[in-house]
Amino acid sequence: MGGCFPFATCSFVWKPKKPWSVIYDATTKNPIKWAIFTLKTSEGKLIKNIIADEKGRFSFDPPEGKLMGEAHAVRFVFPSSIVSGNYDDFYGMVYHGEVFDGRSRGKGDMNCPVDPLQLDTPAVKKLKIVSFIGKIIFFFGTVWSIYATYANPAWYNITICLLYGIVICQAIYFSYKRAVEFGLVRSSDDGKPIKNVWLYLIDSKTGQIVDKRLTNETGKYQLYALPGQFLLKAMHNVYKPVEIEIPYYSKERVIHENIWMEKIKNDLS
Repeated sequence: MGGCFPFATCSFVWKPKKPWSVIYDATTKNPIKWAIFTLKTSEGKLIKNIIADEKGRFSFDPPEGKLMGEAHAVRFVFPSSIVSGNYDDFYGMVYHGEVFDGRSRGKGDMNCPVDPLQLDTPAVKKLKIVSFIGKIIFFFGTVWSIYATYANPAWYNITICLLYGIVICQAIYFSYKRAVEFGLVRSSDDGKPIKNVWLYLIDSKTGQIVDKRLTNETGKYQLYALPGQFLLKAMHNVYKPVEIEIPYYSKERVIHENIWMEKIKNDLS
């Protein structure tokens, strides 16, 4: 029985075939579908964004010269600190963002391990607890104000009940407003909406990706943010990435910035 365990463990994880490279979870070894690999020159100039398939696979023909790359996946961090060496027993050669020569590397040996984010930090847990307690207090306060107004329709009870009603109406209004507010991503070349653009919402302090969306057929999207300051990053395989600073806001809100993206011009010789 003991000899069966290694086989059983590996049978749940897809194993890549060359010349594919894979973006994968460094802890579970599972591939991450629809992740993005950004290929750049050693000076940081964008060459292309490559979207991995449903099995985390991506491939490209690297141009000559000194190159570098980055792996992007929602709720994951690159480069990995869990897989720290240049070799993974399961995937083989791995890549951590270092500069490489396009003539000698890039076909099947760019496997990118990424580390999962720990989003349940003490600050986030505290915020959730405070929010939950506040909702309970508000609920019982509303019920009590209605009962008090019914039992004793004095002006002060009526006033308090009306205030609760105003707050509830505002909450309903903003919920509806949030449901209909969308950001639009369009091409700066022809003004047309761009579908299948990845939008990453990144915490400005920690650098962690806190939310991700893909634009729909009409180029629309929504992202949801807790209080804080963020960086909004838009990525597509044929457009230059766009970064927008989202200023600090003390309340939960919807991110719906309109974004213009410029097509990548292939000026490589």
